[in-house]
Amino acid sequence: MAADAGRPAPAGVATGPGTVRIAVDLLGGDDAPAVVVDGALRAMRADPDLHLLLVGPAETAAEVTDALDPAQRARVAVRPVRDAVAMTENPTRAARAHSTV
Repeated sequence: MAADAGRPAPAGVATGPGTVRIAVDLLGGDDAPAVVVDGALRAMRADPDLHLLLVGPAETAAEVTDALDPAQRARVAVRPVRDAVAMTENPTRAARAHSTV
Protein backbone atom coordinates (compact mmCIF):
# COMPACT_ATOMS: atom_id res chain seq x y z
CA MET A 1 0.00 0.00 0.00
CA ALA A 2 1.29 3.47 -0.83
CA ALA A 3 2.52 5.58 2.06
CA ASP A 4 0.02 8.31 1.21
CA ALA A 5 -2.96 6.01 0.63
CA GLY A 6 -6.18 7.62 1.73
CA ARG A 7 -4.73 11.12 1.94
CA PRO A 8 -5.62 13.76 -0.66
CA ALA A 9 -2.84 15.13 -2.84
CA PRO A 10 -1.68 18.68 -2.06
CA ALA A 11 -3.45 21.38 -4.07
CA GLY A 12 -1.98 21.77 -7.54
CA VAL A 13 -0.28 18.35 -7.54
CA ALA A 14 -1.44 15.93 -10.20
CA THR A 15 -2.44 12.35 -9.51
CA GLY A 16 -3.24 9.41 -11.71
CA PRO A 17 -1.64 6.43 -13.41
CA GLY A 18 1.72 7.23 -14.98
CA THR A 19 2.10 10.46 -13.04
CA VAL A 20 5.42 10.86 -11.28
CA ARG A 21 5.27 13.27 -8.32
CA ILE A 22 8.45 14.41 -6.60
CA ALA A 23 8.89 16.95 -3.83
CA VAL A 24 12.11 18.93 -4.15
CA ASP A 25 13.76 20.73 -1.23
CA LEU A 26 15.24 23.71 -3.04
CA LEU A 27 17.68 24.34 -0.19
CA GLY A 28 18.69 20.72 0.32
CA GLY A 29 22.11 19.36 -0.51
CA ASP A 30 25.56 20.69 -1.23
CA ASP A 31 25.76 23.80 -3.42
CA ALA A 32 22.03 24.44 -3.12
CA PRO A 33 20.06 26.07 -4.51
CA ALA A 34 22.02 26.29 -7.80
CA VAL A 35 22.46 22.55 -8.36
CA VAL A 36 18.93 21.78 -7.18
CA VAL A 37 17.41 24.32 -9.57
CA ASP A 38 19.54 22.95 -12.42
CA GLY A 39 18.47 19.38 -11.64
CA ALA A 40 14.79 20.31 -11.41
CA LEU A 41 14.93 22.07 -14.78
CA ARG A 42 16.69 19.14 -16.44
CA ALA A 43 14.20 16.65 -15.00
CA MET A 44 11.14 18.67 -16.07
CA ARG A 45 12.44 19.00 -19.62
CA ALA A 46 13.31 15.30 -19.86
CA ASP A 47 10.14 13.70 -18.48
CA PRO A 48 6.67 14.81 -19.64
CA ASP A 49 5.02 12.74 -16.86
CA LEU A 50 6.95 14.44 -14.07
CA HIS A 51 5.17 16.78 -11.66
CA LEU A 52 7.21 18.65 -9.07
CA LEU A 53 6.34 20.13 -5.72
CA LEU A 54 9.02 22.74 -5.06
CA VAL A 55 9.59 23.48 -1.36
CA GLY A 56 11.67 26.55 -0.59
CA PRO A 57 11.85 30.31 -0.86
CA ALA A 58 9.44 31.76 -3.42
CA GLU A 59 12.33 33.54 -5.18
CA THR A 60 14.20 30.27 -5.67
CA ALA A 61 11.08 28.47 -6.93
CA ALA A 62 10.59 31.32 -9.41
CA GLU A 63 14.03 30.54 -10.87
CA VAL A 64 12.64 27.16 -11.86
CA THR A 65 9.16 28.15 -12.99
CA ASP A 66 10.31 31.24 -14.93
CA ALA A 67 12.69 29.07 -16.98
CA LEU A 68 9.96 26.62 -18.06
CA ASP A 69 7.52 26.87 -20.91
CA PRO A 70 3.82 27.18 -19.97
CA ALA A 71 3.07 23.46 -20.42
CA GLN A 72 5.96 22.49 -18.15
CA ARG A 73 5.05 25.23 -15.65
CA ALA A 74 1.58 23.69 -15.32
CA ARG A 75 3.24 20.58 -13.87
CA VAL A 76 4.89 22.47 -11.01
CA ALA A 77 3.37 23.33 -7.63
CA VAL A 78 5.18 25.55 -5.13
CA ARG A 79 5.11 25.42 -1.35
CA PRO A 80 6.90 28.58 -0.30
CA VAL A 81 8.75 28.40 3.00
CA ARG A 82 11.01 30.94 4.62
CA ASP A 83 13.30 28.85 6.85
CA ALA A 84 15.76 26.04 6.25
CA VAL A 85 16.85 23.40 8.75
CA ALA A 86 20.66 23.32 8.84
CA MET A 87 22.63 20.07 9.01
CA THR A 88 23.91 21.09 12.45
CA GLU A 89 20.41 21.55 13.89
CA ASN A 90 18.24 19.04 15.69
CA PRO A 91 16.04 17.23 13.12
CA THR A 92 12.92 17.99 15.16
CA ARG A 93 13.14 21.54 13.80
CA ALA A 94 12.01 20.13 10.44
CA ALA A 95 8.52 19.78 11.93
CA ARG A 96 8.04 23.55 11.72
CA ALA A 97 5.34 24.58 9.26
CA HIS A 98 7.47 27.07 7.35
CA SER A 99 10.76 25.21 6.92
CA THR A 100 12.33 22.96 4.35
CA VAL A 101 13.38 19.48 5.37
